[in-house]
Amino acid sequence: MLCSIATTATSQTKEQRAREEEEQQRQKLEQAEQEWEQEMRRPVEDDHRPEPREYLAPDHYKYLLARGRVADHLKLSGKIAAEQGYDDNVLVSSTDEESDFYTLLVAKIQAQFERHGAQAMVNYTGQERLYARLDQFNGPEHFLDFLLAYRTRSFRIEIGEHFRDQIDPTEITLFRDRAERQRNDLAATLGIDLHGLDLEFSASTRRFRVLEETLEFYDHRRHEARALGALGMGDKLQAVSEIGGSRTAFDEEETFNSFEVAWALVGVQGQPAPTLSGSLKVGLYRVDVEVGTSTAIPTEGDVDLMVSGYLKWQRRQQNSFELRLERMPYETSETGWALLSRVTLGYNHWLAERLTGSVWSALEQAEEPDTRAVRRAYVFGLSLKYELGRNFQATLESTYQERLDRFGPFDNFRATAGIGVVF
Repeated sequence: MLCSIATTATSQTKEQRAREEEEQQRQKLEQAEQEWEQEMRRPVEDDHRPEPREYLAPDHYKYLLARGRVADHLKLSGKIAAEQGYDDNVLVSSTDEESDFYTLLVAKIQAQFERHGAQAMVNYTGQERLYARLDQFNGPEHFLDFLLAYRTRSFRIEIGEHFRDQIDPTEITLFRDRAERQRNDLAATLGIDLHGLDLEFSASTRRFRVLEETLEFYDHRRHEARALGALGMGDKLQAVSEIGGSRTAFDEEETFNSFEVAWALVGVQGQPAPTLSGSLKVGLYRVDVEVGTSTAIPTEGDVDLMVSGYLKWQRRQQNSFELRLERMPYETSETGWALLSRVTLGYNHWLAERLTGSVWSALEQAEEPDTRAVRRAYVFGLSLKYELGRNFQATLESTYQERLDRFGPFDNFRATAGIGVVF
């Protein structure tokens, strides 16, 4: 009888472990989808900003895990969704507002392979946007991420690519035509663990193109290199320092001046509590604008404050709060570069069984150093996601933004409702 009780207890323990592992896998997949959806709903203007440090972070790929196991080392998952949306200012214009309904068809696939420290990840999203009236903006869009990595206890090597091919009405408010643009980021990272001192060296390159003959005035290349060191301060915190530099060269020299940026940062990062993690780096940057034929005024040795930080609280997979602060130079389609200051807030909360809500907002300001022109923007978003079953999801999302640019103030409201199948 005792043997029977022990066998039953062992069986129950195995079943409990299996349920726990399945729940952990489901939560990881949900977090991967949330991070990807947050990336997809960022304003398209953000794609012009030099944020390779965010892109290079391993956490960008960390949770791209799959639900279905094809083999011991290969995992696959995917999603098919359809959304119906409304946009009250498709051209994002202050003088020519055009509203329209649209249908968005989305297909995603994720694949991951791991074995003996080697890892490969691929994440592809293809979508087709179909407007009811403004069909000049119809067409397919493609998003591709891949990562090759090899990790041991003392070092890691990573090579990653981030590719986007999308139709963008935001940057072409003076033109009533389709404009396709491509952005491709390629990055390599080497990390070394020296038992208390972590070192990371990375290099990245970006190519941006507008595939439209009348709008090919912003094509550019950007190269960046950086080195980061982290020294342990106990079990929970690290002192960090970072130095780096970048060069942005525009194809149209008669319109833009190329420029170089160098920076140095110091700060702290870590996880002071089980539910709390964060990072704060403060330093200086210097911008040198090359003398060219552009009408922009060249600047030599413009030095200013640079800030990068975040604070994240997460009690469960479904409940989290995140705050981000940024102050850094970035490319602009006006004079070559501008100083960006941005605060971003995001909150994700489990509302009821199978129902999750998210709220996010961003406040930013961009100042052009030579003209002293200032652009401001406020973005607010709200989304609800309901799981109809293990493989079915329903979503409801809305976004509102107010902006001030060279054409004057304008606002934009978007709302979408959709249903998806996860496999």
